[in-house]
Amino acid sequence: MENEEILKVLKKEAGTTRQPQLALAKTRFLQGKMSAQAFESFNRRLAAGMGLRFALFFGLLQYGLGWLISGKVPTFRSLATQLPGYAAAGLIFGFAMYFAVVRPGMKRIISLKQDIGADVDVIPNAKLGQCPTCGAEHSRKVMTATDPMVLHYILNPGVAFAELLFGIRIPAEASRCLACGTVFHSCHSCSRSFDSLDLAGRRFHRGIRCPHCSGVIPARLNLLTRAILKVAGWVRGKGDSQ
Repeated sequence: MENEEILKVLKKEAGTTRQPQLALAKTRFLQGKMSAQAFESFNRRLAAGMGLRFALFFGLLQYGLGWLISGKVPTFRSLATQLPGYAAAGLIFGFAMYFAVVRPGMKRIISLKQDIGADVDVIPNAKLGQCPTCGAEHSRKVMTATDPMVLHYILNPGVAFAELLFGIRIPAEASRCLACGTVFHSCHSCSRSFDSLDLAGRRFHRGIRCPHCSGVIPARLNLLTRAILKVAGWVRGKGDSQ
């Protein structure tokens, strides 16, 4: 019952403040307004939804690519035999992301709360390079293209589908706090840091904006997205020249 009430509060608060539910859940948990059990339950529901979305993405991506490459609309028989496999692959991938990324991050946050033993105030105006969760300064690792999470984002063709259709973006500059494991980004316009969760679920078709000052944050794009945008730009330029 507690979990259902908290989920309703998070949904209502997200609609009012326009902040991602995941970021709000983390803040409420660290401030002692949400139990560890409710926090874990929320993350599991988030993972289930993520798995279903990836199943849809992979299925539609296969359909679209098959259509573009062959130039023929797939028959119902081919869809019935191929789409379930791609949808299952997307579902498995979504849950793999939960165990590889979401769950470890959740456990780190719970561990941080247990180590401190008191309610934690998330730092709303963290300085450039400062962790917005625990406040640690000069204790971070810059996530380069060799980082598994970044490498997956660059190479996975399914990410291109999410970028082009849903406006999903990640900042080009990212750091992981060595003290609590929080992944955060920096804005050089206002010299402040913000949690990566502040961008969760948002759409950035017109570019990423800093949640503090609305300044432009350079984005990192998937390789397939870059290729598609270049081809689209070339076709558009050729059409304008004729």
